Amino acid sequence: MIYIIKDKEFDLCKIGYSCNPIERIRSFQIGKNNLETILIMPGGRDREKKLHEMFSCRRVTHPNPRSFIGNGWTEWFRLRPNEISRIRNSYIKKLDSMQEKLDELEHMDIVHKRNEEILYGVIQSLEDTMDKIKELYMSKFWEDKQAGMDRDIFKDEIALELIEYKRYSKLRK
Repeated sequence: MIYIIKDKEFDLCKIGYSCNPIERIRSFQIGKNNLETILIMPGGRDREKKLHEMFSCRRVTHPNPRSFIGNGWTEWFRLRPNEISRIRNSYIKKLDSMQEKLDELEHMDIVHKRNEEILYGVIQSLEDTMDKIKELYMSKFWEDKQAGMDRDIFKDEIALELIEYKRYSKLRK
């Protein structure tokens, strides 16, 4: 996580990285009441490095060592309020963009589930219809057979329908 803290006494900001930024910030506050947490945001050492490079001309190379407890004292910068706002606004824009993408994905998920339900209903309806057709064909076949009518063509139609039904059932699975 990237953190930015401000020492109000010296008007300096520290841009740092820590896996546990809250603890890291607390380590700087030992004996100091003038530190303010400006921002904590996701990011790794690469993002920290980019921020350091972005504000390299504002880096404080020789801070007062008595005022900074803990190591990493070279990561202090004299940032203007508009520069801090720029970092904060950039982060907010990224959050907004990520939220838009999440909303879009959530909407797509809802549409996908709705389409799945519709498709399942259509498949179920087709299966029910195929079962009814199969029953009708079989009952007609047995009626004709009992009446002594043996139609080869009719048998072939039933066979073709059953083959199509089986193929359709396999595709569904």
